[in-house]
Amino acid sequence: MEIGRALAAQGKKFVDAPVSGAPAGAAAGTLTVMCGGDAAAFEAVRPLLARIGTNVLHMGPSGSGQLTKTLNNVLYDINIAALAEVLPMAVAMGLDPEKFGQVVTSGTSRSYASQYFVPRILKGLFDEGYPMGKAYKDLVSAAAVAVEGNFPMPVTAAATATYQTALRQGHGDKDKGAMVLPFEDLLGVKFRAE
Repeated sequence: MEIGRALAAQGKKFVDAPVSGAPAGAAAGTLTVMCGGDAAAFEAVRPLLARIGTNVLHMGPSGSGQLTKTLNNVLYDINIAALAEVLPMAVAMGLDPEKFGQVVTSGTSRSYASQYFVPRILKGLFDEGYPMGKAYKDLVSAAAVAVEGNFPMPVTAAATATYQTALRQGHGDKDKGAMVLPFEDLLGVKFRAE
């Protein structure tokens, strides 16, 4: 928003255009592009953005694209934090991790997060996604927006505590699936395939 205001004061147009869709979406040109800025400027750059994304959306004034990206990431982060808490609990309660993994990747709780991370957690792979330490910025940004706007975000606060626990234990270089590790340690179990 600050960049947009500064450029507008110079008579320049600005469109922020963060993306979502992971490396696979980038390679395929199927990203979702969330844009903020002047509507006319957005329409001028839309053909260029359509080369990388199949879902190119004007979200509002400058900064709206980045705000949308941040909130989208927070929802994703909350989902992963919930998985980190529940997967070890399932094992501690005697459920088979592979079968439970099949349920959470195909049942009503399925999500991109579960479909991506559960198979990797079952294999003990925590280095195939974006590093948790770098991803933490989205939770910090959302908290700042919530403070400024007096938006209550209790579920986000709980997910943030899960991130902070994993980061405090030195897992910042691992991907977000590593949030499961503190809960596995706490419960004395591993959510792994046999």
